[in-house]
Amino acid sequence: MSTYTQPCEYQECNCTVTGGLEGAAYCSEICESRDSTDEENETTCACGHPPCDTE
Repeated sequence: MSTYTQPCEYQECNCTVTGGLEGAAYCSEICESRDSTDEENETTCACGHPPCDTE
């Protein structure tokens, strides 16, 4: 099994998605949820991962 790396698809997120299964688009359920609601007022990511410096 090969590993892949790609940026999280949530526009405001700075994380990289790394995994063994190709096709994972988001670093967390939070990013996936926010991206699916498509709220234009969101200007920061709240996934809690260090690259985003959020809690």
